Amino acid sequence: MGVDDLKNGHPTKWVYSEGDKSLDGSTISHIVGREDDFIIFFCEDGALSWEHREIPEWAYAGIEQFEKLNCKIPTYLGQIHKKDIKAWMATCLLSVFRSRCHDNQTILACFDDAWDYVNEYESRDILFAGEGFYLFQKEGLLLLQSSKLEPEIGKAFTEASYLSQKAKHSLSGESLSQANRLIASAFSDYEQFDSEDIFSEAKSYIETQVREAAKISYLTVSSIVALVTCIVLLLVYYQADSLSANLRSIVLCGFAGVVGALVSVLQRSSTIQPEPFSSTLLITFQGVIRVFLGIVFGALVPICASAEIALGLAQDNVQALFIVSFFSGVNERFIPDLIEKNVGKSGL
Repeated sequence: MGVDDLKNGHPTKWVYSEGDKSLDGSTISHIVGREDDFIIFFCEDGALSWEHREIPEWAYAGIEQFEKLNCKIPTYLGQIHKKDIKAWMATCLLSVFRSRCHDNQTILACFDDAWDYVNEYESRDILFAGEGFYLFQKEGLLLLQSSKLEPEIGKAFTEASYLSQKAKHSLSGESLSQANRLIASAFSDYEQFDSEDIFSEAKSYIETQVREAAKISYLTVSSIVALVTCIVLLLVYYQADSLSANLRSIVLCGFAGVVGALVSVLQRSSTIQPEPFSSTLLITFQGVIRVFLGIVFGALVPICASAEIALGLAQDNVQALFIVSFFSGVNERFIPDLIEKNVGKSGL
């Protein structure tokens, strides 16, 4: 740098190049920005530095915010987010020095995005803190933040992310949070990922909770569909005076079959094992089908009795037909077995 490059003993337009020495002897590795009276740069050791020919009074509010951000770096979270914090510090200070509006509000506004970034990561729901990384939960998913991702952590997190997505598919609320906590806590043994299943406890919990959630959904859908169907059939039975006696008998026995199907579902609720991770549409379909079978088998009872295929002696006994229809709803094999048995006897 020659004498012509100096102004009042300082560089004009700060004609530093990357690799030059700054005024304090630091080696410049990257220049963020510069003008006639200032320069902002990163040093070889990663430090963020700046020089100003004569700091204006209005810039001190920005420099104060710059230093406050710098104080965040020594913290645990600050060390992980150090690179981003320094980038924000450099960008914001550059905005301050280049600002044409010198009121205090404008200067402070230059740091708004930087503080939004800091406040966002400080408010995260951190589930596990490791050396140079942490796991946090956001919108039901497990996420990873790392200053430098080690291969072992990366491999473990690939499976952890898959498990978290599976859990979110079927769980919610506290069950989902607990699943993510179990997945995150397994990272205390992430170094053994290749030699053992560190997520076994989390997998067991997720599968159990998903099965329970699927079971509850199935029982809820079956109960609601059965209730609505019963109301409709009763309205038809009592309001449709124009129906013949045979049709009224079919409607009433269909009602009995639905009630039987619902009793069957509730009775077997402890042993029902819906497929985990099934879609809500599939579970709804299964619940509707079970109620539909109750209607069909219940309605077939008076039809079979009238056709004398089975239960011919009870065709005029509404109470008997109602009870048989109820049991046909409870046991979906009752009517098929009964028809098969009687058809076989008659030689049809």
